[in-house]
Amino acid sequence: FPNDRLLAIGGAGIWWPGKDLGQVTDLSGNARRFLHMEQRKEGVAMWAPVSGLYYSSTRMELAALLLAAHATIPVHIGVENKAVVDKARILQQRAIQLQAKGQLGSKRPLKKRWQLQCDGDLWEQYWNVLISRGHLSIEVSKVKGHATDSQVAEGKVREEDKHGNDAAD
Repeated sequence: FPNDRLLAIGGAGIWWPGKDLGQVTDLSGNARRFLHMEQRKEGVAMWAPVSGLYYSSTRMELAALLLAAHATIPVHIGVENKAVVDKARILQQRAIQLQAKGQLGSKRPLKKRWQLQCDGDLWEQYWNVLISRGHLSIEVSKVKGHATDSQVAEGKVREEDKHGNDAAD
């Protein structure tokens, strides 16, 4: 029943262009336990099921962001969901502000508790990864999801963004 979010099965996909398995298997142990990995001609594909009672495209994009953030190298992560990109950037800015005040790790980044935020369980995990690995070692950008060849031809979408998003999907 994929049209019913309460009955759907969710998943997260990650595409690492130009990498080989040896370069990207340097993920933290927890992420490696959940990911399926496959070497492909142009890079590495990774995917994982996402369990829970509620599925949305935002939650699945956030799960992929969280898994990619577990890499032990600086990462630039392209995400098609604007809400995920916006909140990831807000959290990064909040980490910068708290660090400047010497309060990083001692203060909640947002007024609302994680449990009262939509997808707060995953956002709390993302915050912890962001802080533990260094908030300047992750960059999150918006990419056009489900782009067409004509959008690439018109210059509206970069070809590498289309290919990467298609591979992750």
